[in-house]
Amino acid sequence: MSVTSQKLVFANETAGINKAAYDASQLAHASRCNDPPTQGELSMAREYVAALDTDLRYYDDELVFVRSYLDQIQARQTETQSARQRLFNVLSPIRRLPDELLREIFQWCWAAEPINILKPPWTLSMVCRRWRFIALSTSTLWNSIILPPTFKGMNTLLSILIQRSGVAPLDFTLHPTASDDTFLILFAQIYRWRKASLHLTPRRYDILGSFQGHLPNLQEMVLRYMPTAGERLADRSPLHTFSAAFNLTWVKTLDIPLPLIRFPLANLKSLDISCPSLQAYEALGCAQNLEELSLIIRSQPDRIPVGSVVHAPRLKRLVITPDDHILDHLHLPALQHLRADLHIAFEGANIGSQCLGLILRSGCPLVHLHLEEINITDEEVLQIITATPHLRELTLQHLSLSSSTFQPLLCAAATSRCRISQLEKLTVHDHPRDDNIELWLDFVESRLVDGRVDIEGRRIATLKFVKMGLWTINNDPDERTWERTRRLNEDYGFDIDIC
Repeated sequence: MSVTSQKLVFANETAGINKAAYDASQLAHASRCNDPPTQGELSMAREYVAALDTDLRYYDDELVFVRSYLDQIQARQTETQSARQRLFNVLSPIRRLPDELLREIFQWCWAAEPINILKPPWTLSMVCRRWRFIALSTSTLWNSIILPPTFKGMNTLLSILIQRSGVAPLDFTLHPTASDDTFLILFAQIYRWRKASLHLTPRRYDILGSFQGHLPNLQEMVLRYMPTAGERLADRSPLHTFSAAFNLTWVKTLDIPLPLIRFPLANLKSLDISCPSLQAYEALGCAQNLEELSLIIRSQPDRIPVGSVVHAPRLKRLVITPDDHILDHLHLPALQHLRADLHIAFEGANIGSQCLGLILRSGCPLVHLHLEEINITDEEVLQIITATPHLRELTLQHLSLSSSTFQPLLCAAATSRCRISQLEKLTVHDHPRDDNIELWLDFVESRLVDGRVDIEGRRIATLKFVKMGLWTINNDPDERTWERTRRLNEDYGFDIDIC
């Protein structure tokens, strides 16, 4: 549809006065001064005023016509734009996408965050009838539930989500402030649980304990217990609810003694627990398929039998807050990632020698080592680094090491054997006892030349990531140290901070 252009035709093309004649007349002179007008000028002025009034009425009429015409043009423009938009929508590629592809796109729109009806998947069901049908018929859009703090109507929304999720396995996180009624709605679907994160109260503990049956979908579980005042967990009966969850592969428990939660250990691949060392030792003996372990050791009078060692052949990642002896009883030949943090109760324990013994005993291909706030000597750090030739990532935090520890790590390209030749990432936050910052910078600079090999022909990897926070106590860094630090940060994108 096109709009035919029209030329505006005025009713009186000759309307108006002759401006040239007007300017030349005596009246033009009279209008520019304050002299009394003559009788002729008064008569001429009256004639001109009458003529101008006629012209103004004409212009008013013409403006009404023009505005009416403009309104018509604008209405036609709006109608044309609407018609174009409707046709453009018909041509939109997304309307030609099959339902299966739209379902896949919808899955990527969902973000792991608390229920919000102003965000997907809720908004996807409000676009059009087709999208609503696809969204409501896609059960996996509604089966991941993160519950926010309790609010009015939350149980209603939760029931809607469960209804729309059909028979799909449920993934959910229950907020600590959620009511027991909310928990009961989820408990009614326990056979559908796949990834469950629960805060248990005494009542919820008892409700869970009443379940008897299989949990075929349960794969991941996070449990935290919130006891009442004066309650002793040791007085509670063990929870056997998860004993038949044979597909369970990932477990995290907080503030719950391990013997209280009975679950099959044989299939576990990841375990995150806080318990005494003897319980952890016994659990590791049963979890032979374990690949990741995060362990906080709590003190207890019972100790692991002297000389006994547990073998975990598949364990690749160990994050541990150790006590004074558990590392002496582990054999981890596949270990690749080791992180050891301080436990205040065992501050005096020589954790450094235990880490070294674990590495030497296991012969593991360690590639990532993280040591933080543990009791360790300079010599033990150097021995650990020497025993891990495949190390690619090294993190040392708050160990109060001497900078001279790193002096043996500096190597001339063809005259010495290079330790940790594969190192690519280095993170250090420490206050060297000798305030010798220069040795740390020497080490970093020695690992920035590409293509170097040591005396044994091994290629020396270049550092790709360095983050350092070094504090000096007695000696302020000189200008040369500041200049070296600035150059490393600017030229290589490192983050080295000296205080």
